[in-house]
Amino acid sequence: MKKTNLLLASALLAGTAFAGSAMAAATTSAPTNVVTNVSGKNTTTTCKKVPSALNSFMMEHAVDVTTIQSTLAPSLPDEIASAVFSGQKEVRSRISYNKKTQLLDNQLFLVDPGSPLPTASDVDFKNERFAWITVKIARTYLSCTPTASVMLTGTTMSGFPIYAPPKGAPYAFSFSYDVVQNNEFKDIVSLSSGLAIVYHDKAPGTINLSK
Repeated sequence: MKKTNLLLASALLAGTAFAGSAMAAATTSAPTNVVTNVSGKNTTTTCKKVPSALNSFMMEHAVDVTTIQSTLAPSLPDEIASAVFSGQKEVRSRISYNKKTQLLDNQLFLVDPGSPLPTASDVDFKNERFAWITVKIARTYLSCTPTASVMLTGTTMSGFPIYAPPKGAPYAFSFSYDVVQNNEFKDIVSLSSGLAIVYHDKAPGTINLSK
């Protein structure tokens, strides 16, 4: 029977997230490289032309521990579990990718509830994190259909064994993004094969694409 585990995997993990809904018409108020699609109650803004490359991105979001799905039982240091389950601290996930290194990093750390989002960039996240995952990205997929979206796949190089040692596990991460402002991500899905999957609705951040 599937359990909903209560802490993010060392994989904070990825999967498919080509969010939004389908088809339709360009509006005259939209920028020239943007199409506004309307279907039912959903309104999404997407690109007309697929970008040629993803150079980098960074996003950060609070982790809703009820969204983590796995049959495996998590194992965390007592002080981390106590801080999270008591509500004294909030789990944050900061995910970044750099085309030059081909590495995707996901740092998990604790903050006081209500702390600014995203966390200041001068924080030493490697020192603050209680868990992490580093993935060597092999493939990057970019799409404008049905929304402006990204999916990355690769192999986990290292990570903290919340569920099990994640090294060697296939990994995928996907999201949609705002093509107008490039500072909001939606429908974020992380999947670490054989470990866990997690979904988050939206996160602030930045993305750099080659047009």
